[in-house]
Amino acid sequence: MMSDEAIGAAQRLRHPIRVVARRTGISRHVLRAWERRYGVVAPGRTGGGQRVYSDADIERLKLLRQLVEAGWPISRAAELSEAELVQLAAEAVPARDGGSPGSAVAQAGGASGDGAAYVDSCLEAAARADYEVVRRVLVRAVVSLRPGDLLEQVIGPLLTEVGERWHRGELRAAQEHAVSVAVRSVLAFLLSAYEAELEAPLLVATTLEGDLHEFGALLASLVAAEAGWRVLYLGPSLPVDEIVDAAVAGGAAAVALSVVDGIGEAELVRELGRLRAGLPAAVRVLVGGRMAAAHRAAVARLEGVEPADLELLRRTLPRFTGGEVLA
Repeated sequence: MMSDEAIGAAQRLRHPIRVVARRTGISRHVLRAWERRYGVVAPGRTGGGQRVYSDADIERLKLLRQLVEAGWPISRAAELSEAELVQLAAEAVPARDGGSPGSAVAQAGGASGDGAAYVDSCLEAAARADYEVVRRVLVRAVVSLRPGDLLEQVIGPLLTEVGERWHRGELRAAQEHAVSVAVRSVLAFLLSAYEAELEAPLLVATTLEGDLHEFGALLASLVAAEAGWRVLYLGPSLPVDEIVDAAVAGGAAAVALSVVDGIGEAELVRELGRLRAGLPAAVRVLVGGRMAAAHRAAVARLEGVEPADLELLRRTLPRFTGGEVLA
């Protein structure tokens, strides 16, 4: 029979992670990352291994979110006591309302979590070279939105608009680069937040040698991670032989390539043919990006190579959960 103390502890740890995410406004993938990296709270486990949280955990997480939105690094905020969190969170609210840089963060997205508002806030901050606000707005979006919504409503539209404004001369190269750095750090954080099962299939993601545009490969990595896959992101610009070696050594089920930089049709077909020939027949080769779209007909004619944008990747990549692959 359980002791009174054990029964009390079980009753206090009663909220599943989906309830905690709804009540705190912190998305589940960020919550798991905060726990693993910074020990922000210590949830219990049900008999089935599911996380369960107390009311005190929820209140602490709400305070942590307030401080992060006000500009505190979560690594520092996680070290604070409950009393310190309460005091600092109370001080952060009037500072935001008073028009400090935190007010732009607080207003971005509003209560609805509208992705367009985050994008607008980032663009306005980039135009005035206020890169700290860009970073803070993106952090708020990461905390508040599901990964799929973040990618579709914020990251994708932001990168597209920044690129177009740079081409039109409305943003300088330094401004475009600064936003790219902020986005890259956010995507890297998101990718690190996932912890796939050891038996999950592996996706290898990169770009061809000479192509330094890595966002497509990063986004493909996140789509796979959200579907429960293990991901080996190799960074940009790798020779085909290196990609093959990494995929074969890791037992990859799929290789995702982003092809953005200028490459002719003949060269693209040759490199993809070399990649396909070096991989086991069962390994899927998925190719996206601007140049893949420009040469889509030629890519589609290659046996065993699949043209795939992010939406197609999301729809066709089997989900892996609980030790099972789901169609």
